[in-house]
Amino acid sequence: DTTGVAHYDSKKDIVFLPPASSYEYYEDYARDAVSMLISATGHQQRLAREGMVIKNGKVSEDAMKQERLVVEIASAVKLQELGISAKLSPDSLKMTDYWLRELKEDPHLPDILERDVNNAIDMIHKAERAELAQGRTIPSGRSVNSC
Repeated sequence: DTTGVAHYDSKKDIVFLPPASSYEYYEDYARDAVSMLISATGHQQRLAREGMVIKNGKVSEDAMKQERLVVEIASAVKLQELGISAKLSPDSLKMTDYWLRELKEDPHLPDILERDVNNAIDMIHKAERAELAQGRTIPSGRSVNSC
């Protein structure tokens, strides 16, 4: 990818991340890397979060905004584990009013967020321990394209 912008391509199921040297601060690189990996956990072949699964050719705007909140919260949790401070992306900052309204209106949303964030973090932990999502250990020396 030549855009120079970190992003996750759900159609190709691949994370694009510029070289660490292109970032002014290592923490910004780490934030982008963690955020993209958390996004990848939502892929329909992994956790199939609603904001990542295309139905009838598209994803609802509400589902995409909820997915963004899951990614932000799960990224913050993982970054905290790494000793790196989290901060909202500029795009996510624009969604805070929407998220606050949705959290007030939907009493089930906190439970959904908690489930999705915990599942994403659990999947990252399994990948760190070289386990597949099915609980099998990855033989050493082999590369695996998905968690």
